[in-house]
Formats: sequence, structure tokens, C-alpha cells
Amino acid sequence: MLKNKIIFIIGLFLPSLGFSDSLDVGTYRQQVLGSNLQVIGQLATSQGAFERVHESELPVAWRAFANAQVTNDKEEPVIPIVLYDRLRTDIAQIGVSKDTDFGLQSRVYYDYRRTSYINVNSPFAFNDTYYENRPVVELTQSFWGNGFGRGIRAQTLQIKATALAAQFSACYDARLTLVNAELAYWRLATAREAIKINQDALLAAQRIFEWSRKRTDLHLADEADALQATAALRVRELELKAAQDEERVAARSFNTLRFRDSEEVAETLDNLVNISSATIFPAVQPTIRDDVRAADQQQQLALANAQSAIERNRPTLDLYTLFAWNGLDNSFSSSLSKPFEDRRPTSTVGVRFSIPLAFSALDKTLQGYRREQAAAQQVYEQRQFEALRDWTDLQRKLKEAQERLSLYQSIEEAQRVKTERERQRLRNGRTTTYQVLLFEQEYAVARLSRLNSQFEVVSLLAQTSLYKETL
Repeated sequence: MLKNKIIFIIGLFLPSLGFSDSLDVGTYRQQVLGSNLQVIGQLATSQGAFERVHESELPVAWRAFANAQVTNDKEEPVIPIVLYDRLRTDIAQIGVSKDTDFGLQSRVYYDYRRTSYINVNSPFAFNDTYYENRPVVELTQSFWGNGFGRGIRAQTLQIKATALAAQFSACYDARLTLVNAELAYWRLATAREAIKINQDALLAAQRIFEWSRKRTDLHLADEADALQATAALRVRELELKAAQDEERVAARSFNTLRFRDSEEVAETLDNLVNISSATIFPAVQPTIRDDVRAADQQQQLALANAQSAIERNRPTLDLYTLFAWNGLDNSFSSSLSKPFEDRRPTSTVGVRFSIPLAFSALDKTLQGYRREQAAAQQVYEQRQFEALRDWTDLQRKLKEAQERLSLYQSIEEAQRVKTERERQRLRNGRTTTYQVLLFEQEYAVARLSRLNSQFEVVSLLAQTSLYKETL
């Protein structure tokens, strides 16, 4: 009998053995940050999207370009007295270009041309090869489609809003994962505390069972008392088993979030008993939630898409000009200095105009973009409203949860004192086993209620991290 009792007591405390190093919730968050592949991926996505914002600088950045071509032309000569088999033209250009956010397109480049007449047959003296070198400046200003850079600015906003929306969305997902990690931490801590409470309740039920059985064997109590104590003992065993099952599930979830495939958690966790209604928690100054920021950028993206489509499908009216310095000579070296010596420049000024004729399709397309823009605006306003409402609700729920915790702690203390006194009365023969069992049950329920209330408080506090500036 003694051996079985020792084995029974050891079995009760086996779940508490093996906990070694202490692990607070902050350290556990760091473990999740460093090992959870989902969080790592979400943060990498957020960082990558943030870096992609710089792509918005490219549409208005300087660009270098170069091109080259060789043309062989066997068309009959325009001047019959100068005959040749074919005309070969080599052209090469190299330069830089830039689009500005006020609609001006500029190109500055160097134009090289080599013209060769193959197998020339002419009674006159005729050079068969000429070299032409031309520094060129081209300017184009838009006035209607992309008027004064509206299209370029919309394109820039598209790139920036797309990247920022992806950044904030991924950051919000990472925050949610970390909130779930905190909840998993406190769930496991709660499960362990629940095991201790159920162990205490089971030990008390075991003592009452043995005491009742002894009194029944001595014919000092009715058999019903022993049966009642036996039933209470089995109920406590069942409750302990349920608490141990919950601890195992919570431990697996706890380890999964830090990328471990195990049901064993060797570390000791923070004690929820230290959480009380009088605990002073740091005030959190709410910031704009990341999902609201993402919705704002989606709204900006819809606006940019609509503006870009409008500018892309507007009639175009462009004023353009070209100025080139010309240098032509049959010697390559001499042609290099000719553009600035001969003072024979070329200047061009012109206007370009075009208009789409599919008016019905254009109207429906633009109407669709405007609808998407209005929808994105509504989504953003709804998300903003929900975030503010959630913050208000969270603060209210936290205050109410702390008030309930204060009441549960008072109830637990009252139940503890009442149970201790009733146990003493039972030892003095002044009460019944049933009454003690009832008080024991009420005390255990009070302890579990207090524990669940503490879990509610820390769970609500974990959600406040969604409104913090940093992870």
C-alpha cells in the first residue's frame, strides 16, 4: 500500500520534472524571431519590399543608352551621273536620357555616321567615304497625355505604393505570428499552473478518500461517504488527466513556433501567479496598425493606377525640339572637330498629336479604374475604423479583465480560508465529508478561474504589440 502511494505521488509530479533553464516571454519571442521560418520569411519580405521603394526613383533617373546599325542599300542612285553598286551606312549613337516629373523628356547623345559608296563610277572626282559626327540635344515637353509629368508621377506612386503595401502587410503578418507566440507561451504557462492546481486538488481528494475509507472500515461512517469520496477522487484524476493533455498540446504548439518537433519543453516559464490586478503595465501609445498602413498604400496604388490609365489613354500633345552640331568630312579625324568649327547646326521644332478613337472602350476602362479607386478608399476607411475600434475595445477589455482578476483573487483567498477551516472541522468531527469535498471543489474552481483570468489579462496585453512602433 505504501509503495503504491509513493508511486502515485511521484506520478503526480512527473510533469513538473525536467524543467531546467528559465525562459521568459521576451527570450521566447527572440527564439521565435530567430528560428520560425514563417516569421523569418515575413520579415525578409518586409525588408525586401522596403528596399524596393527605391525603384520609384528609376523612372526619373538618368539613363545611358547606345545603339548601332549597319545598312546596305542597293537602290538606284538619285543622281544618275554618280553610279555605284551599293550604299553602306554605319550608324552608332551613345548618350544619356532623362524623364522629369514635370513632363520634360531630354536626350543628349553623340551621333556617328560613316557613309561608303561601293564601286563608284563617275566622271567627276568623288570621295567614296564620308564621316559625320553630330552632338545632339533633344527635348520633348508633354501638355496633354502625361501633361506636365502627371503620368510619370503616377508611375512613381504605383511603384512606391506597391512596395510599401507589401512591406506593411508582411510586417503585420509577422506581428500576428509573434502575438500567437506570446499566446502559446502563456497557454503553456497556464497549462502547467493548472496541472499544479489539479495535483493539489487530487492530493486533497486522496487524503479525504483514505480518511473516509478508514472511518468506514471502523464502522464510524456510512458507506455512502466512502463512495462519495471515491467518486470525487476519480473526478480529480480525470481533471488532472485533462490538464496534462492540455499541457502536452500547448507544449507542442510552443515548440512548433520555435521550429522544434517535440512535445517536451525543458525550460521553466514565468509564473502567472505573479500577475495580479495591481500589476502596473507600461502604457502603450498606439501607433497606426500595419494592416491600416497597408490599406492606405493600396488606396494610393488604386489612385495611381487610375491616374496612370487616364494619362495613358488621353490624347497626346507634345512639343519637341532638336538641336545638333554637324561635322562632315571624308577624314574621320577631321570630322571630329568639324561640328564646332563649321557652325552648320541643325535645329528642329515640332508638335505631335494623337487621340484614341475607341471612345466607348476608353470610357468603360476609365470608369473601372475609378470604381477600383473608390473601393480602395472605402476599404482603407473601414480598416482604419476597425483598428481604432479594436484599440478602444482592447483597452476596455483589459480594464475589465483586471477588475475580474481582482475579484477572482479575492474569491480564491476566501475559498482557501473557508476550505482550511472546514478541513479542521472535519478533523474535529464537526462537519461531513460531503461538505469538505464541496469546499475543496469550490476552492479548486476558484483557483482555476483566477488562473484563466490571468491568462486573459496577459493575452490581451500581447495583442497591444500590434499597435507598437517596433516588433
